[in-house]
Parts: sequence; structure tokens; C-alpha cells
Amino acid sequence: MEITCTACGKEISPLELYDGTWSCPRCRNLLIDQQSELKVTRENEELFRQGELLYAQWLFNRDGRANFSLVEKAISLCRRSARLGNPKAIARLGYYYDKDYIGGNFTETMRVKLAYTYYSQVCFSGLNEVETPPTIKMNWMDVCRQTAQAMLFMLSQAPAEVQDSKTYNVKANLERLRSNFGEDFNFSGHSSGYYKLSNKERLFSMLLACVDKKRAPLFGAVRLTVGEVKEIYERSWPGDDKIESALGYIAKKVFISFIKVADLGSSSGMFNRLGTSSSFERMFDDLDESDMIWLFFFNNNGGHKYLGSKGKRKKVNSVLYENGVASDTLKRLLQFGQTSFHAFYDDDIYQYSQQKSLQDATRALIDQVCSGGGSE
Repeated sequence: MEITCTACGKEISPLELYDGTWSCPRCRNLLIDQQSELKVTRENEELFRQGELLYAQWLFNRDGRANFSLVEKAISLCRRSARLGNPKAIARLGYYYDKDYIGGNFTETMRVKLAYTYYSQVCFSGLNEVETPPTIKMNWMDVCRQTAQAMLFMLSQAPAEVQDSKTYNVKANLERLRSNFGEDFNFSGHSSGYYKLSNKERLFSMLLACVDKKRAPLFGAVRLTVGEVKEIYERSWPGDDKIESALGYIAKKVFISFIKVADLGSSSGMFNRLGTSSSFERMFDDLDESDMIWLFFFNNNGGHKYLGSKGKRKKVNSVLYENGVASDTLKRLLQFGQTSFHAFYDDDIYQYSQQKSLQDATRALIDQVCSGGGSE
């Protein structure tokens, strides 16, 4: 997908970074705020509609373990529609951040603030009707009110440190909304009720994506229980029951290891490789299902646009693993990364690689994550 970077003016395929933002691969400027003025066109409405159909398809079939790539495609279409000014797409992006569909490398505070930037663009945009073709029906007031209710519910559930800020305070935002909608506007207090992903589902979807020939994750780590790993291990490959364990199949292609969370800070704490069915069974026998572990993976398979050679990917891996042992850098990410799910693509390394070696770019990326910030 080609878009124009407003900073350098070049037509680019954007980098998709670990925190869900986009960046220009030429000038490295972030593209998060490059929406057009609010308007509905045949083009952006069609993109939005296609995205909604994909999301609905995944949502309807999630109990059948439909591939999460459907949601990723839906988010991509939604972004394109939002950049063309569709207010429903902008609100939906807020929802995707709100419900933790995008990225995953977020603290709760960061997730709320990102979602708020999108929700607020719509519900504080004023009551003037948005330009809409006569063939497209849209109740602008309903869009604004529904977006406002979703935003208020999110803020009501936000951490105290967020609610203490006037910008994100529920009462302050409700007063602003009443100046738009009238004094009779009230917060309903209800959730949207949409499905929210667990780390178990994130891990399963991320590992399936490791063999994607177009764009595959490079490395990541997830904190979850042994029981959750066991449940995933017993799943067959979606649409192919001949592969009895999708996780077991992936483990033969992707480097996977684990460490007990309780052992992470210990100098003697070691990561254990999970590459065979017997290694999984040994973990299930040795640990209780309630034991919390970090599961780490590094992926040399699939598509890697910016780190096309294994030699380049090996340089990144050398920062994370030293002679087969997890490095202090990786342990620091797991201890101080402020979230229980991390997933990185080569786009993330490339974002930090200006005038840096790949090893230094990897360290800079992890420094940024551990500092609690988003992309630079």
C-alpha cells in the first residue's frame, strides 16, 4: 500500500511499528496524525466496509480459531479509510486500540491515550454534518454519540494515573461532550461488549504468522500460564487437521524457549528450548498448569522486507541470545518492558537503524520499550 508522507512528500509503503503506529521508511517521521479532514467518500467508505466485513468474519468464527490475520487485514483497511477522512474508520481505530487489537506492546496507560486520540477526533469534531455522498446513508449524530459513549467507558476503566489527568478525566470529558450534545447527554456506563484478545490468542496468532511469506514477525515474548500453553499446544492448524499440533509444527521451524517468571531475576535462571514434542511434554510434566512463564520466540522464516538475509537477522538475534543463552538485554525487556506481550517485526529494527548497526538498533528499540515510550 502506497501513501504520501506529509513530512518528506515521498510516496512510501509505511513501516508498521511495534506500538501500532506507522513511520516513513525514508525520513522515519511518524504518520499517526496524518488523517484528512472528516468526510465520507465512495472510496473511503468502501475501504471501511471491507474492513468491517473481515472483522465480522473473524469475530463470528473466533471459536473455530479463525486466523487473526483477518483482523490485521481489517485494521489495515480501516487505517487507509481513516487517512482518507472517514469518521467511522477513525472511531473504529480508537476501538481497535481500546480493545488491544493493535500492537500489543502497550502499557494500559499508553493504550488508553492512543485510543483517546482517535475517539476524540470524532466526538469533539462538532455537530456540523460531515460531507457525505447522497448514495451513502450515515447518521452523523449517532456516530458521534456512540463514539463518545465508547470513549467515556474506556476512560472510566482506565488506571488512576490516567483518570487523574484533566485531559482523560471522565467528568471533564463529559462536560465537554455536553457542550456539544446538550445538557441531557449522559454517560450510559455500558461497555461495547466486543471481544478482547487474551495473551493466549495473541501468541497462537503470532506464531501462525511466522510462516507468512509476505510479512512475518521477527521476535517476541508472551507471559502466560503453562496451562494456557498446553491448551494452545493441543490445537490443530486452522483448516488442516492433519497438523495435530500447530504449536508443535511451528516449534520445528521457529526458535522457541521459555523461563519461569519467578526465575527471571535469578542469576541461575535459564531459558529452556522448546523444539520437539518431548520438550513440550517435559515442561507440562515438570511445571504446574498455574505456573507463569515467559515464552520467547525468534523467527527466521517467512517474509522480512528490511532484514532479508539470515545474516542480518543473526545480528539482531545476537543481542538477544549469546551462545545459546538469553542475554541481559532480553531479560531486561521481560522484566521492565511494562507489558505481558511483545511482538516485533523487522520494521521496528529498521526504524532505529539510521546511522546505527543492527545490534545498536535492537538495543535502542528495547531501550525505548523499557522506558515506557512509544516509537520515537
